Amino acid sequence: MTMMQRVLWAWFAAALMPGIALSLYLLIMSGGFDLSLFILITLLTTPITFIIASLHILILGLPLFYKLETLGRLNLWTSALSGLIIAGAPFLLLSLMNTPGSQWPPMIMSIYSVSGFFGIIGGISAWCVWRYTAPKEIATETIP
Repeated sequence: MTMMQRVLWAWFAAALMPGIALSLYLLIMSGGFDLSLFILITLLTTPITFIIASLHILILGLPLFYKLETLGRLNLWTSALSGLIIAGAPFLLLSLMNTPGSQWPPMIMSIYSVSGFFGIIGGISAWCVWRYTAPKEIATETIP
């Protein structure tokens, strides 16, 4: 598998997994597990989440990915931390611009924590795809 194919698969995983996680979260919050409801929620939320996550990845994620890769610092922990920052930063900036001064700390922390959680899921998903589609000589290195 070429490097470009690996990058595309990692991008796809990073953009898709937060939507699936959001669907599971909404299903759990609805009070039970029903397969037809899960499919409906997934079909409604995943495309929107995929588009938003793709924009974050294209604008913020790919440059950071290439920088970490060239520095040799791309691992599970930096991917999770990068996902947290990349997913939360745009919402944090929007919240700071649109929230009255007295209400911003709790609102910003709740928005940042939720979007950051989904960013962590996306970052870990991208790293797993990147790591486990590597050529054999690279994949046998230890996981940092």
